[in-house]
Order: sequence, then C-alpha cells, then structure tokens
Amino acid sequence: MQFDQLLDDRERWCYSIHNMNKMEEGEIPKRYGIFHKLYEDCRLTKLSTMEKQEYEKSVLEYEDVKDAMDSHCGSYSNNWFK
Repeated sequence: MQFDQLLDDRERWCYSIHNMNKMEEGEIPKRYGIFHKLYEDCRLTKLSTMEKQEYEKSVLEYEDVKDAMDSHCGSYSNNWFK
C-alpha cells in the first residue's frame, strides 16, 4: 500500500512507524507535513558521522547566506521570488 492511499492519520502513523527503516526518498510527499518531517529526521539519523558534519555545515552556510540577504536587502528580498 502506498502512503497516499492511507485513509487517516492513525493509518499514516502506523505505516510510518512500521516502515520507518524501509522508507525511500519521496515516499512521503511534503504535503503530509509531520510525516514528511519524521521521514527526514529518520533519514538524517542514518548518515555517517562525516555525512552529518557535511550536512550540518551546508545548513549553517545556507542560513548565513539567507541571514545576510535578509539583513542587507530587508523586506525587498522576500518580494524578489514571488
């Protein structure tokens, strides 16, 4: 059974918990909010130490660039991509 075919959140929680170690990328669409976040968190726990360090570094770099853009451009930067 596919995640999209589940009828309610109870079924989605049971499916997620039961299949957590077997889930593949894209199996849980982003529109399922908390379930997608759960998958992402589980995926990150499977990374090696080096992969985790690289991931954390890339997140920090992204946040630095975003903060710099927000502080430099102010509210204008939010309107450029709409």
